[in-house]
Amino acid sequence: NLAATGSDPGNDLMLYDDHRRKPLPWKRLVAALMLALVPQWVKAQGEMDLVVLWDANRTEQLKYSGRILEYTNLHLTMQMPSGAERQIESDRIVEIMAAWRSEYREAEDLFHEKQYERAEKGFRRAVTQEKREWIQERIQARILLCLRAQGKWTAAATLFSEGLQKTNPASPYLSTIPLAWHPLELTPPLQGQATRFLESTFPLERLIGASWLLSSGVRGKAIAVLQQLELNPNKELAILATAQLWRTKLPIALAADLVQWKKTIDRLPLALQAGPLYVLGQLQNQQQATEHAVLTWMRVVILYPQNYQLNSEALLASIRALHRLDKPTQALTLCRELKENYGSTAAADQANRWIEQIQQEMVAADNKDQ
Repeated sequence: NLAATGSDPGNDLMLYDDHRRKPLPWKRLVAALMLALVPQWVKAQGEMDLVVLWDANRTEQLKYSGRILEYTNLHLTMQMPSGAERQIESDRIVEIMAAWRSEYREAEDLFHEKQYERAEKGFRRAVTQEKREWIQERIQARILLCLRAQGKWTAAATLFSEGLQKTNPASPYLSTIPLAWHPLELTPPLQGQATRFLESTFPLERLIGASWLLSSGVRGKAIAVLQQLELNPNKELAILATAQLWRTKLPIALAADLVQWKKTIDRLPLALQAGPLYVLGQLQNQQQATEHAVLTWMRVVILYPQNYQLNSEALLASIRALHRLDKPTQALTLCRELKENYGSTAAADQANRWIEQIQQEMVAADNKDQ
């Protein structure tokens, strides 16, 4: 499997219900209150780890304590206090808690505050102090997300390739793959790495390279690679390749494609849906389903807070759509969100211009009514 079917990095309090792992908004408060008590529990239990998971029917939450031995995208292996080993299906896991080292906790706080440069440095310090392999891998995934957030695409791709894909193909954090879902500014190093990836023997590297080059002069070659990857036996990789090809089909896509694209996205684990949903929003917007497009883009922003660059593009697209819908108040709210919380992105550079334009239009409308 390609997906991180366990607790998704950056989305740790998300709860899921059915086999497709849909969020349960009505249980979030209960979960937050319960998990707020977990650190004290872990501290009281010494070095023991705690796993919160759904039961087999996904109706009740269970808690197992012990020592985590291994964590993959298929299962988590835990040594129980009795010494026996128990395997837990990764897609049933709600949350994992452990006696995190102080370096990790401090970096985690910076990460959630969107201070990605400082968080990256903190995680790099933390990984050198950590001896447990499954936590080292978790920290590596956090570093990769920090690199993605800072727009360090080449560094993110290198870490993904060498630190996750090749060292542990069964990593539960493969959803951190640095795919581009919007055009990138192709610097020479970025284009060089993408071109090398297109020739890789690793399908995931070819997928990365093709996603970066879809808006480049070698678009045709990138499309050909994606068409090959659509035939890959790994279902999730194949669907991601299909969703990347949607980017090239937007100018000719029809309203009937909306239904098919939604069904295709539903076949992916929730952890892998952000990029395809962003492209779906573009098609909805193109087909004059503008309000649905805004809802889709905001779903990306809300459910995937760790996708810093993609979320900024989703907010910018929503602002444009709301402006066309003549909803200036809502558009201004998103402008401020984009400016304040995504200030280091290319999309945020346009926030001030939109604020000025919308405010001028609102003043003009008021003057006209008087």
